[in-house]
Amino acid sequence: MTEQKSELELKDDITFERIVVAGDGWRAASRLIHPLEVETFGDQAFNLDEVEDSLQQPKTVLVIAKDGGKLVGFTYAVPVSYTKVKMIDIEREDGGKETAYIYDTVVSADHRGKKITPRMMDLLLPALQKEGFRFVERDTAVDSGYADQVQRHYEQRDLMIKAGPEHTSQWGTQRFMRMKIPTPLRVQNEI
Repeated sequence: MTEQKSELELKDDITFERIVVAGDGWRAASRLIHPLEVETFGDQAFNLDEVEDSLQQPKTVLVIAKDGGKLVGFTYAVPVSYTKVKMIDIEREDGGKETAYIYDTVVSADHRGKKITPRMMDLLLPALQKEGFRFVERDTAVDSGYADQVQRHYEQRDLMIKAGPEHTSQWGTQRFMRMKIPTPLRVQNEI
């Protein structure tokens, strides 16, 4: 009789780590994550040059998720002053100096629904805090319902500064969000 693992046990097989991209670390990191970017987004994926360019930025933080050694997810944030994503025009209380932008978050199709994204955020946000960031911004997909999930998560913790406006991008309708990074950090993996 074969022993079958429960979903919880399968989650425990997934490992999470922060990858250092300083120095030349960005080269290996970009080659590690780019295939999953392409697998997930196809023609709308960032090309390898765009990934390499963003990972080279000072203070960039990258977190990956692996299942049995295979990459199944990643997320990374860059200083908001770098981002090439068309941003909405907002006034930032810090002038943008203490703000990171979550540039990309990807989870493989066969691992969605296993709370991988919030577990990656559990590593990303404290790492951003250590880099001197107090705020984080991102755009989130509206049509899939993901934007509503993220917004509820941060509003329930009184961390949402601004949600909206919604705007059209090459990835569909997106909702811009600006949040405080909690201090002391109170990240919970409920998204």
